[in-house]
Amino acid sequence: DITAEYPEFIFRDAIDAKTAILDGEIIVLDKAYSPRFSLWQQGFAAVYIVFDILMLNGKDLTGVPLIERKEILEKVVTSGSRVEKCVFTENG
Repeated sequence: DITAEYPEFIFRDAIDAKTAILDGEIIVLDKAYSPRFSLWQQGFAAVYIVFDILMLNGKDLTGVPLIERKEILEKVVTSGSRVEKCVFTENG
C-alpha cells in the first residue's frame, strides 16, 4: 500500500469498496496528451490511471478473466480529477 506516499490523490473518494488492490500508473500528460514523467518532477499535477483490479474486499480476482475484471473495475472505481479509468477496447 503506497497510498500515503501520494496525498494528492483522493483514492478513498474514487473507490467504492472496503479494500481493493488496483493496477495502474501515475502519469502527467503534456499538451499533446503524451505521458511525461519529467513534468511530474517539475511539479505538474499527476493523474492515477487505473487499468485493472486485482483484489476486491479480500477476494482475489487474478483468476478472473480480464474482461470481467474490467466490468468490476467499471463498477468500483469512479473517475475524478486525479483518478481515471483506462479506456478498454477490443481493437486497440
